[in-house]
Amino acid sequence: MTISLIICTKDRPIQLKGCLETVFAQTVLPNEIIIVDASNNDLTRELIEALKKETSAPILRYVHTPPSTAMQRNVGMSYVKTDIFGFIDDDIEMDVNTLKKIRDVFMDAKRKPVGGVATRIIDYMHSKRTQWSISTLYKRIFLLSHGFDTRIRILRSGFVSFPYRCKDLITILDVDTFPTTCCFFTREIAKHYRFYEGFCGYSFMEDVEFTYRVSRDHRLLYVPNAHVLHLQAPEGRSSYFALYKQVVENHHYFFTEAVRQDFINKLAFYWSHVGLLISALLKKPKWGRNGSVSGFFAGFQSILRRQRQLLSVNKTE
Repeated sequence: MTISLIICTKDRPIQLKGCLETVFAQTVLPNEIIIVDASNNDLTRELIEALKKETSAPILRYVHTPPSTAMQRNVGMSYVKTDIFGFIDDDIEMDVNTLKKIRDVFMDAKRKPVGGVATRIIDYMHSKRTQWSISTLYKRIFLLSHGFDTRIRILRSGFVSFPYRCKDLITILDVDTFPTTCCFFTREIAKHYRFYEGFCGYSFMEDVEFTYRVSRDHRLLYVPNAHVLHLQAPEGRSSYFALYKQVVENHHYFFTEAVRQDFINKLAFYWSHVGLLISALLKKPKWGRNGSVSGFFAGFQSILRRQRQLLSVNKTE
């Protein structure tokens, strides 16, 4: 069974090199690694050219694109020729047996056909948090994403909870969605699916939305005994303005697409945004072109603008 890895990156050559070193150390090596780079300089391209000369690594393909996580993932998928392919973030470190464990799941003849598989993600930055920490309780109260659930679950609010911090969980789970921090799919998915490029820039929930669509027709699994360490590098990330604007816009899109639109769920949706606004108020800067609160309200303004445009189109028809 052949494997491709797609790594989307932007301005993180140091982190990318560390990630690739853990890929090269795998007990089962990928057949090809596709680097989709949106950097503002040539450092990543130079790194890949040097690695091609210095190592006996798998085939390294380098592609440069404008910055957009969703678009970069789609470009990467357009090059897939192997039996399975995977997305890994440029700031993760893989356990040496990760690819072997993932390949074994796809090759298990006793299992029903599988369309996609995700690993457990160990969060380096927040590894000391517990299910009773203030941050975790806050996210639970406001129905925001957190990592202490017993399964991957779409909450009534439209945010998603994860089981990544449940160390005792060893059972493979059927799921409706998962993030693309480290996940794998059959080649058929690359042929028939694409990420929604309306999620622009350094996207939020573009992976959850994509995998949710895939799960409507294909079986997705969460495999906790295969794991990676997520370092959450600060380089290349959006400003607070862009981040909160994307969270509001993309979360609204996913909520309307994936969650039943009844009164309780809509109430949960707006309740979660109370929690989101409070978190924005705790950030600095709050206002202006880089401000969190400004980004929060800009997201709602964008939603209202699109809804008015749709109403005007419907009236003309």
